[in-house]
Amino acid sequence: MATEPRERMIEVRRTARWYDAGGAPHEADEDWELWYVLHGYGERASAVAKKLAFLATPARRVVVPEALSRFYLRGTAGDVGASWMTREAREGEIEDYVAYLDRVHATVLAESADRTRAPRVTVLGFSQGAATACRWIAYGDVVPERLVLWGGAVPPDVDIEGDRDDFARLEYVNGDADPYVTGARIEEERARVLAAGLEWRARTFAGGHALDEDALRMLASR
Repeated sequence: MATEPRERMIEVRRTARWYDAGGAPHEADEDWELWYVLHGYGERASAVAKKLAFLATPARRVVVPEALSRFYLRGTAGDVGASWMTREAREGEIEDYVAYLDRVHATVLAESADRTRAPRVTVLGFSQGAATACRWIAYGDVVPERLVLWGGAVPPDVDIEGDRDDFARLEYVNGDADPYVTGARIEEERARVLAAGLEWRARTFAGGHALDEDALRMLASR
């Protein structure tokens, strides 16, 4: 009589990559910012880092980690993208990328150990990276001053009411022509944020489901 296969899990070593878009404080006692930008589904960190290089300044370091799962975007050859997770074995995927992002954060801080001031941290998640950013903050070691969800939302498994302190500086950015972020979805997210006792902070730019340079510049100026 046939038996059902038994699922088992094992931890393995992985090699991940991340990119510095540039920027670092000149003086050890200067105020400085540290931005983490988590890309969307099917993107590559190298391309995002290149696009965001303009944000890097002597007082702002921009770090772009790449998701652990890479794949061909079309067929079995050609352009490659990366994904943070799928619905399969999702708990393990989340644990893996939270541990990975924690490791990146620890590495960046260790490289800045000579700085007398801790950085003001911004975590920006775009699209699929928005859910990833929320889970990192909820389950990981990073404590950002600001969390920006761009073209995305807090995933249902993250309790923003229970983790109110972690999500106190939650902001949303959406393109007015974003096909994935409809008015109904924005209103649903707004209701959830207000019900958790948090302030609703949102801005819209003229555009679609993409990072917009002018909107990024405005964020960086605040």
